[in-house]
Amino acid sequence: MPQSPGGPPPPPTSASVSSVGVEHALLSYLYLDRGDPDGYASLVDGAARFEHPGFPVARGSEEAAALVLKCCGSSGTHRPRRVIAADGNVVVTGVLTRGPGGEAEREFADLFAITEHGLLSSWRRFHRPAA
Repeated sequence: MPQSPGGPPPPPTSASVSSVGVEHALLSYLYLDRGDPDGYASLVDGAARFEHPGFPVARGSEEAAALVLKCCGSSGTHRPRRVIAADGNVVVTGVLTRGPGGEAEREFADLFAITEHGLLSSWRRFHRPAA
């Protein structure tokens, strides 16, 4: 339905929201690896809810960034391998490499929920059990 000149813009399509959500999810790894809480928080919705086993639930963008950095940040390099986006969710699977020579690797799967504006609204990480 066309909008009249000067009217509000049309709502974003689900495809464009998914695209922005994927970009934000992938960009989050750059900020995470750099240890940049402000950059990470800029990708997170103000009403976000982030969870990680063994830690209290983080609410809001600043708490969410602090939680993720505490759990998995700035001590390695994330290498996303696969991204799946559907129905307001983004799943990223990959490998987290730690150590000075990158000798310790751990597979992960991150599940993000995305707002209608493409911001991250929830996060949960799953690891493959250590061998």
